Amino acid sequence: MRRCLPGIQRITRHASTQTTGSTRELLRKRAQDFSADLQKLEPDQLVSEPYKVRVQERFQKVASQRKPNEPRSQHKAEPNVNIQLREDFAQAESTTDSGEHLRLEPGDLVEYWPDNGRRSTCVIVDDVPIKQRFMTLSEGGLFNYTNQNRYRLVLKGFYKGELPLLKINNDPRFTPLRQALRAFKSEVHKVRDANRVKLASMHNLVKGLYASVDECANLIFETDNPTHVQLYCTFETMTLDRLHYLPDAALHMRLPRFTKRPADEVRMIENTQTWVNSRSREYNDFLAKARQVISEGQAITRDPGVPFSKKELSMRWSKTDLTIIDFLLNACTERRDTFETELYTTVVAQVVKDLELDGGQPVSRSVAHAALKKLGVVTPWDANVSRAPAMEVPGNSAAADRADRFVREYKVDRAGMKDRSASVRVDLEDMPVYTIDGEHAHELDDGLSFDGTNLYIHIADPAAYISHKSELGLAARQRFETLYLGGSNTLPMLPPQLTQEHFSLAARRQGTPSLTLRVGPKRKDGSRDTELFAATVRNVHQLTYKQVDQVVFRCSGPDPARFSVNWPAGLDVDDASPSRSLHTLTDEDCDRIRGMNTFLEEFRRERQENGSLDQPFVSLNASTYPAELPSITDRSTPTFFSGRVGITITREESIDSAATALVSEAAILYNAEVAKWGRRKKIPLIYRELSTSLTASDLATLSLLRDARGNIPDHALQPYLSKFETAKLRAHPAPAYVLGLPGGYTLASSPLRRYVDMITGWQVHAWLVSEEFPIDVVGELAWLTRRSRAHRSFNKAYAKVWPHQYLDALDNPQLTARIHNIETKRSQDPINVTLQPIGLRAILLRAGDAGIKGRSLVVGDECKVRVVDVDLMDNIATVVAV
Repeated sequence: MRRCLPGIQRITRHASTQTTGSTRELLRKRAQDFSADLQKLEPDQLVSEPYKVRVQERFQKVASQRKPNEPRSQHKAEPNVNIQLREDFAQAESTTDSGEHLRLEPGDLVEYWPDNGRRSTCVIVDDVPIKQRFMTLSEGGLFNYTNQNRYRLVLKGFYKGELPLLKINNDPRFTPLRQALRAFKSEVHKVRDANRVKLASMHNLVKGLYASVDECANLIFETDNPTHVQLYCTFETMTLDRLHYLPDAALHMRLPRFTKRPADEVRMIENTQTWVNSRSREYNDFLAKARQVISEGQAITRDPGVPFSKKELSMRWSKTDLTIIDFLLNACTERRDTFETELYTTVVAQVVKDLELDGGQPVSRSVAHAALKKLGVVTPWDANVSRAPAMEVPGNSAAADRADRFVREYKVDRAGMKDRSASVRVDLEDMPVYTIDGEHAHELDDGLSFDGTNLYIHIADPAAYISHKSELGLAARQRFETLYLGGSNTLPMLPPQLTQEHFSLAARRQGTPSLTLRVGPKRKDGSRDTELFAATVRNVHQLTYKQVDQVVFRCSGPDPARFSVNWPAGLDVDDASPSRSLHTLTDEDCDRIRGMNTFLEEFRRERQENGSLDQPFVSLNASTYPAELPSITDRSTPTFFSGRVGITITREESIDSAATALVSEAAILYNAEVAKWGRRKKIPLIYRELSTSLTASDLATLSLLRDARGNIPDHALQPYLSKFETAKLRAHPAPAYVLGLPGGYTLASSPLRRYVDMITGWQVHAWLVSEEFPIDVVGELAWLTRRSRAHRSFNKAYAKVWPHQYLDALDNPQLTARIHNIETKRSQDPINVTLQPIGLRAILLRAGDAGIKGRSLVVGDECKVRVVDVDLMDNIATVVAV
C-alpha cells in the first residue's frame, strides 16, 4: 500500500459516498456561509452576542439540512470557532516587516527549520492550517505537516499551477510541482556559483546593525526587484555565514532580517579560533593564568560557613585573556538554532578540557557557563538569560547602559512636568478610591470606586506628563518594561521617584492623576455604558489583599509556603514592616467593595459564557540574604564570593483569595473596555490577540471542569496546550478568546511598568485633547513584537533561576514528584514532573530506573525522587525515582 499522511485513508474511505463535493470544500463553504451571516449583524450585536449561541444556531441549521442518507462523517468535523469568528476583526493583510499579518497560501515556497532534524525547502500545498501547521511538499516529494512558526523564509507565489485536493506521497499529479522545486534548487546552485565572490564579500556592503534579505539582494544583484532565486541565494549565504550574520528568529517574516555582527566581535571570534587551534603563546599564557585563578578561587569559596563577602584577586586578565573570555561568554549566550555551524563548539570544548573543568562529561553550554564561574568572571548566582541577544539590559548593550544610568540618576523636576490633559481633567474630589495590593508594594497603579451603580477603575497616568519624545519617554522605550530579578533586585522602566511618589495612587493634597474608566451596569442588549476620561483622585484608601480577604470576604487563605536554604537563623523574610500606612476598613467600605465584587462577578460569568480559560495563579517569589547581591562590573579582575547566599522561595496561590480575583478581573475589564472604546472612537491602539484552535466540543469539556471561581485546573488543560497559540500584538482589533473577549483586548492597565500601556495612554490623551496621534502603531508593531517576545521569554526563564539555585544548594535533596505530562509512549523516555511542594518542573529519567519499573504511569501519579543534576544555565533539574 502506498504511504500516505495520517487521516488520508479516513478521508478517502468516504470519497465515493460524497454527494456535495469533497469534505474540504464542504467545510470551506460552511465557514464562508457562517462569515456571511456574521457580516449581516451590526457591530454591537457582533461583539455582545455570545459566540456559543451563534455557533450552535449556525451548525444546528446546517445539521438540519443534511440529507437522510448522507454519511454522518461529512458533518462530524467540529467547527474551529476561532477561525470562523476571526473574520469579524480581520483587516487588509499587511506586508510590513512585522510579518505577523502575512497570509500563507498554496504555492508559497518556505524554508523550514524544525526543532529537531534537518532544514528543508518545501512548498505549501494546502490553505487550511491544522494547529498552526501547513501541509507541505518537500524536495524529496514527500508530504508533511510543518509548523509555520519554524518558517525562516517565505517566497510568495512560487508555484502557480493547480494543486490536487488529495495529497498522497508519490502521486504523479504532483510531478510538475516536484520538477519546479528541483529546477529552482538547481538554478540556485548556478546563480550562487556565478556570484560566489560577491556573496562572500556581502558583509562589506551592508551598513548598519540589521540587514534584510531583500535589501542585500538588491545590493548584490543590482536590481530593485530580485527574483526568487536571487532572494534564496542571498538568504542561504547569510544563513551559512554565522561569522558575520545572526538570523533573527524572533519573528516569522516574509523576507527575514539578520543581525550583522560588529567588527570587533568578528575579530574576537577569529582571533580566539586562531590562538586555540594553533596553541599559540597567547593561549598558553591564558591557560597558565586561568589555572592559578581557579586555584585561588577554590580556596576562597571552599568553606561555606564563613560570612558572605566579595573578594577580588590581585592579578588581572590581559586584553588577550578577555578576548578568550568574551568568546566563552558568547558561546553561552548566542541563540541556539537548528542549523548550526561549528563557530564555537570545538574551540570552547578544547578550552574547558585544557582547564580540566569538564568533569569527564561532554562540554555543553552549561559546562562552559560553570567554567566561567570558576574563573571569577560571572557570579555564582549569574542568570545567563539576561545576556540573551534579544534582551537589551544593562551590560548587554550600550543603549541599555545609557538608559539605566539615566533612570538611576534622574532628578524629579515637577516644574518641568506639564499635564497635557489639564484642560479636560475631572476632579473626583471626595470619591473613595481603594487600592488593593501586596503589603510591600511601592507602585500602586490601579484603584477602584463604586457608587452603587457604576464601577470606576482608576489607572495611574504617567503618559499625560511624559512625552514619547522626551528623555523619559525614550528611556521607557529602551527599558520596555520593569524587570523583577528576585529579592529587591529590580530594573524599573521609569525612575522610582516618579512611579512611587508622583504617579502612584495615594492620598495627596494636590491629588494624583489617573485615567479613569466608568463602567455602567449591563443593559438588556448585553452592552454597557462606558466613559474613559482623565481624572484627579484625592480620597485614596490603601489596602492589602490579606486585609480585604479577612475583613471584607471573611476568608483567610492558606499562608504562603516557604522553603529556605542557608538562611540566617532567627531572620524572618517578613521582618520588614509594610511599606505604607494602611486604611482601616469601615462597614461602608466593606459594602462598597462587596458591590464591586458583585459587579465584576457578572462580568466574569459573561467571559465564562464566551469560553474563557482562566487558571489559578501560582507564583514563586525569591528572597535572598543579603537582599542586594553584588555584581561583577569589571571582568578584568577575577572576583569570588566567600560564604553562601541565603535563599527563601515563597510559593503563593491565588485560588483562595477573593481580593486577588477582584483586582485581576478589574484589570481585564479595563483593558477590554478600553479596546472597545478605542475601536468606537477610531483610536489606533496596540491590541493583544489570545487565540486557540480549540473546538466547541473542547470548550464544552473544559467548562465542566471549572472550580467554584470558574478557574480550570492546570492538569485539565495539559492535553490541550498544543492548541494554544502564542499571544500576539496587533495593530488592529483582535479577539482574546482565551479570556472570553471576542470584542478585543488591549494593554492599558499597567503604564508604570509596561511601555505598551504607555502607548495606549499617549493615544488616548491625544484623542481627549483633539491632537494628532503621536504613535504610528503599524510602524512600531515589528519592534514591539520583537521586544515583547524577548521579555516574555526572559521573564519565563528568570522565574526559574532562584528556584533552581535553591534546589542546587540543597544537600542530596529527596522530594515528591507528580507526573505533569507524558509526551511519549516509550517506556524508557524521560517524562515531565512537578516537584512537590515547591511546584518546580523537572525531568524524570526512567531508563533502568528500578523505582518505577513496571509501573504504568499516568498524569497525576506521584513518586519519591532524588535530584541528580541541576543545570544552572538553562535551569533544568533532572531527577530519578528512589
